[in-house]
Amino acid sequence: MNRFAFIFALILNICFISSFGAGEEYAPIVDIRHGKIRGIVRTIGDKKVYLYQGFRFGEAKRFEKPTMVTSWPGDIYNATKVGNSCVQFMNQFVLENVTNESEDCLF
Repeated sequence: MNRFAFIFALILNICFISSFGAGEEYAPIVDIRHGKIRGIVRTIGDKKVYLYQGFRFGEAKRFEKPTMVTSWPGDIYNATKVGNSCVQFMNQFVLENVTNESEDCLF
């Protein structure tokens, strides 16, 4: 997957947050440097878009420097749901499109 398509999918993720439901169509499995990921297909206008969301790019223990994820457990990472949002003060004023807030938010 080229860089432009990957960035485009991430932008769409931010704009069109949605949850995974029964009967969803899976996007092609993509092999990236951390391993394989599975996404979902969304229709925007008359175009089908592959959406890969919620896969971890880093991890950190509380109050420690984060490290980059080098791989994830399992054969294929299920990147079909939005990951946690970092806790933000402003989120209490913006109630829409807020996912689960957590200190574990390097997605």
